[in-house]
Amino acid sequence: MIIDGAERQDALREAIAGTGGHFADVTGALVRFAVSRSRSRALLSQGCSLDLRLRTFRMHTCARSSFAQSNCLLDRVEDGDLFHLYAEASLSHHLTLWLADASGEGPSES
Repeated sequence: MIIDGAERQDALREAIAGTGGHFADVTGALVRFAVSRSRSRALLSQGCSLDLRLRTFRMHTCARSSFAQSNCLLDRVEDGDLFHLYAEASLSHHLTLWLADASGEGPSES
């Protein structure tokens, strides 16, 4: 079953009702990077101090951290090496360049 945005928001509000939790839609404020390679943990570890080993940072674990001098949220999506990195949309260009450079795929200097 596919749930549209409005239904998802209603379901989330209902799920946290009475818990003291808070729900805010920040869809337009964040950008998500999917980092998935055999060395994704090593790449991401260059930018943050979190311990990303599987036994510590398990699947569906997320944490807010400073990443590449930016405040980000890192989420381990799978037991393998798939991570989602969430940041403010205004940091998109900076993080794109940082990830490309750290992975060795940035522009070469001649």
